Amino acid sequence: MSPEDMTRRTFAFWGAVSLCSVMGLAGCQAGNGSDKGDEESHRCPSLPDAGIAAGKPVWPVPFSGLRESLSLTGPWLFGTGPDHVIWLRDARSGLLRWRTSTGSAPNWDNGGQPHYPQLLTADGLVLFGGGNGDTTSEVLALCASDGKTMWRRKVPGGPVFEIAGSGDLVAAATQSHIFGLSITTGEILWKAGAQQGRWMKTCDDTLILVNQLGRKFGATGLDRRTGETLWSETISDTSHLDFRVDGDLVHVIGYRTTEQKQDDGTTVMVGIPGKVRTVSTTTNQVVWARTLPPLAGTSPLASNGLLHLTAGERLLALHGRSGKEVWSFPLPVPETNPQMLLHDDLLIANFSAFDGSSSSVRGIDPKTGKEHWRQELGGISGMLAGPSGLALINTDARKVTAIDTAGGEIIWSTPMKGSVQIVAGDLIYAHDGEEISVYDVSTGNTL
Repeated sequence: MSPEDMTRRTFAFWGAVSLCSVMGLAGCQAGNGSDKGDEESHRCPSLPDAGIAAGKPVWPVPFSGLRESLSLTGPWLFGTGPDHVIWLRDARSGLLRWRTSTGSAPNWDNGGQPHYPQLLTADGLVLFGGGNGDTTSEVLALCASDGKTMWRRKVPGGPVFEIAGSGDLVAAATQSHIFGLSITTGEILWKAGAQQGRWMKTCDDTLILVNQLGRKFGATGLDRRTGETLWSETISDTSHLDFRVDGDLVHVIGYRTTEQKQDDGTTVMVGIPGKVRTVSTTTNQVVWARTLPPLAGTSPLASNGLLHLTAGERLLALHGRSGKEVWSFPLPVPETNPQMLLHDDLLIANFSAFDGSSSSVRGIDPKTGKEHWRQELGGISGMLAGPSGLALINTDARKVTAIDTAGGEIIWSTPMKGSVQIVAGDLIYAHDGEEISVYDVSTGNTL
């Protein structure tokens, strides 16, 4: 399976972010977080020096990792891959600033599975660990400015499935536990039980994650400072569970299926009524709960006090604090699984038939459900937000189409090398499994 096919979060919008706010101003001192105890003491500057974009762009550049192996932070692009070599490039020109081997790359040339690690940036550090196929059971912190190792921590009970930044902590999930590590030293500060913890996200001082035990999926809120369980909601007989955060509300969404026998004796999985429970991180109590018609596998959206999702043959909006229906309408294409994004005060939804016979993108008022515009396109594989006034559509024909969010008109449509991974400022970053290519967002032309 190619890295492009395995990408868990292929489409994501990373706006132009202040490097100071994301990476911190204080700098950091290498701690004694290594189990080996032999990491060199190193004073890490708070930020890399000024960008080096004055040179001629060198795109495309090699990259064999997944989307979660990239981190765009201000004018800098960090990346890694199965070779466990971490690099820093100028985000505009692609020129290489530094390149560091972690020294832990697995030998998978003889039939083993490659490891696609996660990469995060926080507090002047690059954090490496977790991801698909981890064989290291380690979390590693490098100085973002020069790539020097700050600390290395072997996590008990590995492999590490996922890592997540959480204030002054790094959370690391293994098969049966979540560990809270000091972001400064790598020291293990706490351990909490959680079976197959995934999709960790911080909401204020609550670390939220999905965990699974058999056919019981649950969402759990931990105190990120101590690891204490604040709340836990389990939904039985679920095939999948997801959550969305909006302010102090966590919407826990359980997708449920059952086997159904067919006339020819075979069985297929069919949807049965799903469940939604909403938890307040202020009170750690369930605010409301609803059973809805079978929920589609599309990603729900939660923002500005509303929860948007597909239930049965309808697209609907629920009031975030009460669960009451605000609006709904029948899906224009039966048995479809619409993709949705919120951008420019619009709910932009793609309604594509599974057989590819029809496909349209529509701009909808998220508060009322009123349709503002629609654009008929070919098969669509994904959508993502661009700069203000622009949405980008990836088609099955490996084309990217830019749509004006004000009226739905096509601004440009052009082939690109791979699927779009990141949009930042005036640049588009696309990846085909082997290289990263960069394009101008206003024209679709290569940089």
